[in-house]
Amino acid sequence: MLKDEEISTYTGQVFKMYGGEFRDVMLDFRDSLLGPIHDKFGENISIIRTGPDRCLASVKVQVSPIFWRWLFKFTGEMKLLSPPDLVDEY
Repeated sequence: MLKDEEISTYTGQVFKMYGGEFRDVMLDFRDSLLGPIHDKFGENISIIRTGPDRCLASVKVQVSPIFWRWLFKFTGEMKLLSPPDLVDEY
């Protein structure tokens, strides 16, 4: 049986047309972006502080135009660190 949060995630992805391959990515970002990170990936993700104003998060994304658009909004404030093939594509 699916949990409510699994159903919510699935319907959000399907109806918002995220469509794309699921991949684990590592993001480096300014801590001022904690709100958008939590909005996109939820509160239950692991975030590591790496400096006075920097954080790292490993998250699962669906690689799609919507993901790329979201990431490009934060150019200069967020970096895609891995996996290498997606970093090259970025």
